[in-house]
This record gives sequence, structure tokens and C-alpha cells, in this order.
Amino acid sequence: MLKLLNIGLFFFASSVLFGQELNHSIKKYSEDSKLEVVNHLSEIDKEERVALYIEEEFIGDLSMYRTLNPDEIRSVDINKEAFKLHNVNFDGKIIISYKDDYQPEYIP
Repeated sequence: MLKLLNIGLFFFASSVLFGQELNHSIKKYSEDSKLEVVNHLSEIDKEERVALYIEEEFIGDLSMYRTLNPDEIRSVDINKEAFKLHNVNFDGKIIISYKDDYQPEYIP
């Protein structure tokens, strides 16, 4: 009998303590709120757009720079000549060469 009472008390306490209500949904926003779209890529200064290359392969602009592994970089070459790639104007290139034994994987 004591075991049955403990089990019943456990289920009652867990349902009350954890606030488990199956038929009640909680809205996480007010009905008159408006969604705001934020584009963090637009924060990059368009006048100083630089292309990032790994071993002569275009990877992206400077927003991809933070994903690189600095411990595996062998050399960095900077080309300050403006050019156009896929109808996008760039002010220069950063060409990075990795060490021979390192092969990074990029998600397209």
C-alpha cells in the first residue's frame, strides 16, 4: 500500500512540478507583434568587399573568414586589384594556402 501511495504521489508531484498541461498552449509572442527580418550580411561594408580564395578557389567574402583554421594556414597573399565575379564587384582578393597535410571541407 505504501508503495502504491509513493507511486501516486510521485506522478502527482511530477505533473504539478513540471507544469505539464496537455491541452493548454502558451504563445511566445503577442498577437499584435511584428516579425523583423535582420540581415547581418548587410553589415559588411559594401565599399570594401574582398573576395576570399583558398588555393585559387573562390570561397566567399570576408564573412567566411572567421570559419578558417589559423593553425593550418601556410601563407596569405593579398591582391588589391578590383575585379568582378558573378556580377559582384570586389575590391581585392585574399588568397590563403593551407599546409599540405590539411584538407578542409566546405559546405556549398
